[in-house]
Amino acid sequence: MIEVVTGAAPAAVPIVTPGVTPGVTPGVTPDVTPGAALVVRVAPYTGHAAACEATVGIAVADPELGRALTAAIAHALEQAVRAAAPAIDRTPAHTVRVRSRNGVARRAGRLGGAIAIVPVTARNARHLAALVDGIRAAGAIGVQLVWDGADPPRAAVEHHVFAALERARATPGEPPVVLATSDQPAPALCFLVAHRSEPR
Repeated sequence: MIEVVTGAAPAAVPIVTPGVTPGVTPGVTPDVTPGAALVVRVAPYTGHAAACEATVGIAVADPELGRALTAAIAHALEQAVRAAAPAIDRTPAHTVRVRSRNGVARRAGRLGGAIAIVPVTARNARHLAALVDGIRAAGAIGVQLVWDGADPPRAAVEHHVFAALERARATPGEPPVVLATSDQPAPALCFLVAHRSEPR
């Protein structure tokens, strides 16, 4: 599910949304439940976003124009979500876990039409870009890198993770690639897969 919220700036205190644990200390990133909804908040720009949300910040000096832009962007997002919802519901639940380039070769017959789940490990981190390339070439409809930001340590793998994401971003015609903290296909990835499958 994707929820579009409008009109209010991202709060400094936790927001009770699907998949977010309420009652945590302000400023502390809350726990996320696998399969949580993606919340897109269209709001005045504050320089930061609430945890677990995608924020479109509207920075306009004229309050009336700011409100009009906020409403227009929110409406466009809502229309896009509504149009893609049936396709999202039909997104195949078939997932394949792949840890290495050898794993791509072994599972090539199962990757076609599947979402590839790739746990980021200390061993495979430096080959992530090539691993993602191989998975996309094998016919996967999307790739989800799984890393919690702590294990393996950030200093050891973060630059490899972002290099893989940047490489994927530079090839928007290929299957989407996202980063998540769980093996459950992220709502954002399902949305991207559905959007890519729409007739042009």
